[in-house]
Amino acid sequence: MTAITFLSPSATLPNGGIKSIYKASENLNSLGVESYVCHPDVPEFSCTWFAHQVQFRNNLNFSAENDFIVIPEVWAATYGPQCFALGVKYAIYVQGGYLINTQIGPVKSEEDLKLSYEKASLIMVVSQDTAEMVSLAFPLLDKSKFIRLFPHISNLFFDQEKNSIISYMPRRLPQHSEQVCFFLKQYLPPDWRILSIDNKSELEVAELLSTSAIFMSFCDQEGYPLPPLEAAVSGNIIVGYSGQGGNEYFKKPIFRVIENGNFQSYIRQILVAINETKDGIHKSRLFQEAIKKIRDDNSLENELKFLEVFSKKVTALFR
Repeated sequence: MTAITFLSPSATLPNGGIKSIYKASENLNSLGVESYVCHPDVPEFSCTWFAHQVQFRNNLNFSAENDFIVIPEVWAATYGPQCFALGVKYAIYVQGGYLINTQIGPVKSEEDLKLSYEKASLIMVVSQDTAEMVSLAFPLLDKSKFIRLFPHISNLFFDQEKNSIISYMPRRLPQHSEQVCFFLKQYLPPDWRILSIDNKSELEVAELLSTSAIFMSFCDQEGYPLPPLEAAVSGNIIVGYSGQGGNEYFKKPIFRVIENGNFQSYIRQILVAINETKDGIHKSRLFQEAIKKIRDDNSLENELKFLEVFSKKVTALFR
């Protein structure tokens, strides 16, 4: 039986990409597919900021007959050529199309990077934007290798009665969030406050998002940003940047996209959202239907469906 092992960087602070790697492996196991996560840089590492039931593999002794490796895009140039040289089949998991040429670890050549993508059995992408970025980087790449995966939104995120709170996560573009907060404070009604969400566990983030009414998105060049989606199913109006990869879901009545760096538009749209909150938009039929669609599109059932397709393609490679 083929074992699917996901290579993953180690990060003690919350990292959406690593969480998606963990969940993909965990969900494959729930489908009866043998799967592991391996942290080659820190073999004993395990994420503690969210709950998981991942099986770990602590060595890199892979077999060409029994192992299939999933390499994150930031390690493609490092591990792709090694797998190819050993005859081990592999996929590249591209969660960030804008990270293709941003490689972690020893500096590798563009030739190594190109070889890695060309010899990969499958290219896993999280959005149409990501697929287009991979094709932009490697225009001759066989597009039949592409397979889309949908990371799901945890049921920990829920909608409840809203307070006069505007929440945001400052990690991606801290200078932008600092500027927007400065300008926004000049116009904020006295009963409203701004809440920064940083270095929290998944459960803590879910609880905080459930109480806020508006979420400011500072996504920057991301494949399929999850925080705006998590905030949306938590019942927030989302104002801010789509990160490009979020363009496919940044739609009204929930989402209001702002051009990167357009602080004037940012403030205007937040003030509009405050007025809409006072008018009860969160409880409107259209708003609630939009929340349901986002949850359905990004459900565990949907992720499992695509993971099952992925596992069947992997199995077929060993026949």
